[in-house]
Amino acid sequence: MLALCAGEAAIEGGILEAAGVPVELCIVDVNASLLERAVMRMPLTVNVDRVLGDANDIGPQLGQFDVVNITSGLHHLVELERVLGAIAEILSP
Repeated sequence: MLALCAGEAAIEGGILEAAGVPVELCIVDVNASLLERAVMRMPLTVNVDRVLGDANDIGPQLGQFDVVNITSGLHHLVELERVLGAIAEILSP
């Protein structure tokens, strides 16, 4: 799962806790302290990879994902069409 502009990833944490299965989660955010707080709130079944950076610059370097979540960060994306195109490329078939 990829979470963009996730902040503390409260929504992602709730979804993954309810799922109750092992998950690889990649969180991209520009705020290092929010990334750290996000890791602290994740269930034990979640392995978190933190990426400090701008979600506007995502691409294949992040890997492939089954799920991409943007809870409340779309307004932070400057080139929405480019970012959504990049998301389409990194989604697993």
